[in-house]
Amino acid sequence: MPLDNSQNLRNLTSMSSRPNGYSEARDFKLPNSKLTVGYSIRYYKFQDTDSPAVMPDKLIEPDWKSYKSGHDPVLEWILAQPVK
Repeated sequence: MPLDNSQNLRNLTSMSSRPNGYSEARDFKLPNSKLTVGYSIRYYKFQDTDSPAVMPDKLIEPDWKSYKSGHDPVLEWILAQPVK
């Protein structure tokens, strides 16, 4: 698979953070209590629907039998895909 052809790329593992969310944190100190307050100044929306993670194109659950025998079902699935 050519590395420079992004159309052939696949996501096979979920990324742990939400694709949509607030970021770019700032803080300030309250004048009387001197407590520090944190807040975000920007909302990033990368998907139309909110999901708990960036979900894989093909979900392949890990299992102990494959791990123990040295097989990598994710890599095997990738290598079985036709090159476009």
